[in-house]
Amino acid sequence: MLRSTILAVLFVCFSSAAISSDLRGWHLDFEKSLDSEAQRLTEILDELGEIGAILDASVARIRPDQTEEDLMQQIVKEINVTRIPGFVAYNLSQEGISLLSLLSVRAAWLEKEGINSPQVKRKIEAIKKTIYDTEPLLREAIDVFEPWKNLDGEEIAEGIARRTARDKR
Repeated sequence: MLRSTILAVLFVCFSSAAISSDLRGWHLDFEKSLDSEAQRLTEILDELGEIGAILDASVARIRPDQTEEDLMQQIVKEINVTRIPGFVAYNLSQEGISLLSLLSVRAAWLEKEGINSPQVKRKIEAIKKTIYDTEPLLREAIDVFEPWKNLDGEEIAEGIARRTARDKR
């Protein structure tokens, strides 16, 4: 939804406003920015994968067959282990969505300006595919890591409980 909304708004804005000739050379910096943003998005996705493995290992360590007291101690321990990685993952997911927005804007501008060398056309197509493939993953990551949106252990535990209850419905 974000993808289509952003692109629709951008095309309306760009098609209704004349782009100043002062911006014509700006596309070179735009292309560099596209490359930098795409690289950062790749780094974010890689790190989210690493953090996901940490959280999966944490969940695997929790044994529900323990006494209630031992289970609660294990949960507190795992929340403390995952507090920082979870917080980082939540914020990286948000950053990834922001990067997708920036990539959308830049790609739409390059397309609108008719800066369509074969290299730029390939970049724009790659960006569109990246947005299409990545946005749902980042939205899911935001949902998964939402309990870690802050560093408070009690709020993390409550967030996990809410999500678990929601997912059971």
